[in-house]
Amino acid sequence: MIESLKRAIRLPSAPRIWTPGRTTPTKKRVSVLHARSWQVDRDGRLVWAEEDFQSNILHDEGELYLLVLAFDTDYGQGFPASAPANLYLGLDNRSGLSEGDTLATVVAAEPSGNGYARIPISTSTGFTLSQPEAAYQADSGVRTFTASGGVIGPVRHRFLATAASGTTGKLICSVPLSVERILQDGDKLNTTLVIAMGE
Repeated sequence: MIESLKRAIRLPSAPRIWTPGRTTPTKKRVSVLHARSWQVDRDGRLVWAEEDFQSNILHDEGELYLLVLAFDTDYGQGFPASAPANLYLGLDNRSGLSEGDTLATVVAAEPSGNGYARIPISTSTGFTLSQPEAAYQADSGVRTFTASGGVIGPVRHRFLATAASGTTGKLICSVPLSVERILQDGDKLNTTLVIAMGE
């Protein structure tokens, strides 16, 4: 009986007393990017939709980006001292995701042509802030990629970065599509982002 009660009790995720120089046993959950997408054809008919929001991976550059903007604006090393005017949503076909990925990793697997371009999202007017539950969140609204003049894809992931193109910016985070997608000429891939932080 005692042993079953012990197993049922959830242990705290951090020591009761914090000791300088020691880290907590487990990380708090930081949900930086969740995304949900759906695809329609040139006539507006639904082709595919994700049933649920998909969870992200926060890249090493993304961790530094958030920390620099909040706590060390003179950090340098290519990180901005203030928030850029826009962040950019893109698509790519990396075989997998790693915390150490950068835009150099992305560009090698990013589509080109046929209407594809990273979508700018204003850091001043592009997101709506709310607190639907315990955590605050920023909602991008619906952003749309449209294939024009040919095919875009295949693509497996969405990503958020600080650069409109190329590799000069920072890769903040990525989130996989639930399945690989190909956009035929005229197809639209709609994506909504929910960016949040919570314990």
